[in-house]
Parts: sequence; structure tokens; C-alpha cells
Amino acid sequence: NSLALAKQGFDLMDKKRNILMREIMNLISQASEIQTEIDSTFREAYGLLQRANIEMGIHEVEEISFSVPVEDSIRIKTRSVMGTEIPLVEYKPKADEPTYAYYSTTQALDQARLAFEKVKDLTIRLSMIENSAYRLAANIKKTQKRANALKNITIPMMASSITINVITTTIAAFKAYELPYLISKGLPGHSTLLITQRIFFFGFQAFDYGRGSALSVVLLLIIALISLVQLVVLRKREDIF
Repeated sequence: NSLALAKQGFDLMDKKRNILMREIMNLISQASEIQTEIDSTFREAYGLLQRANIEMGIHEVEEISFSVPVEDSIRIKTRSVMGTEIPLVEYKPKADEPTYAYYSTTQALDQARLAFEKVKDLTIRLSMIENSAYRLAANIKKTQKRANALKNITIPMMASSITINVITTTIAAFKAYELPYLISKGLPGHSTLLITQRIFFFGFQAFDYGRGSALSVVLLLIIALISLVQLVVLRKREDIF
């Protein structure tokens, strides 16, 4: 039962690892796409900002930048993926209204503001995905260590100990003498007389050493044959686990 439970635990950890691997590969793919979009959007926004600096002047654009409100609506929640807490970032986008007057600005500034707003949204999404990927990677590493410990240490040790215990218990059963003798002494008749008791009788009571020795050899061969069969079968079982 313990070996079966250990094998079941290994299978569950292996399934968990596969699920986490699929999840992290999906997150890596999303992060790569978002990063590419951030790079292109940021280049566009920076180009528009440079154009606004040329058209309006750097100091004027700098003064307008001070009116941009601080983003304070970000909230972080969590969701669980196979026992791993994954951050879930939520925020309320502000109304798409500029904090400056239209009459004193140019179209390039408006376009730059929209582009940087998009960069902010993408950055929030990217931070959530990257943090999730880091946490999943840490959990995968932990799960892998536990699975390896079960596969390479716990299960082999339990399987080999079971093999040894089964063989030694079988040998002990064939060698049993005292308890059956004390309980029944071979009665009724000789129906409960074991081969070990017959060996003792012929060898030490009847002094028929030839028959006693022959029975001893037969017992040895029987134990050796059964032990060999058990060893082969249980070794195959160990390989399966």
C-alpha cells in the first residue's frame, strides 16, 4: 500500500509539473508578444514626443507633463494554479481626457499621450505575466525536486525493502517449527506435521540421518526455487515502479 501510494504521489506530481509547464510556456509566449508590442509602441511614442518637443518646445512639454496624474487605481489580487498563487493586476483606466488645453498644444502631443497610455497598459500586463512566470518556475522547481526524490529515492528504497521482506518472510514460513509444534504437535494424526518437524524427527529422534538429510536438501531446493521466482517477479515489479 505504501509503495502504491508513493507511486500515486509521483504520478500526481508529474501531472502537476506538466500542467505548470504548459501554463508557463503559455505565459512566456504572451510575454514575448507583449514585449514586442511595447517596444514598437514605445518607439512610436518617443518619436511623437520628440516631434512635440520640436513643435512646442521642450520646456512647454515638460510643464505639461507635470499635470499627468499619478496612477493609483492598481489593485493586485491572486488566483491559484495547482497551488501556486498567481498575481492578478486590476486597475481602472482613467477617462481619455487630456490634462492640458487643446489650443496651446499640437496633434503630436496628443498622439504621444495616447501611445504612452498604451505603453502603460502593456507594461502592467507584462509585469503580471512575468511575475506569474517566476512564481510558476519556482513551483516547478520545487515539484521537480519532490518528484525526483520519490522516483529516485523513496520508491526504489520501498520496492527493494518489500522484495527483501517478502523473500525473508517466505523463508521464515518454511523454517517454522516451534509454534506449530507447540500448538498441535502434528495432530490429528500427522496432518499438521511440517517438513521441518519431519527433518528433526528423522535426524535427531529416529537417527535416520539419510532420510533427514534428504528432506533437508528437498527443503533447501524448494526454498531456493520459490525465492528465485519471487526475486524475478518482484524485480520486474520494481522496474515498473
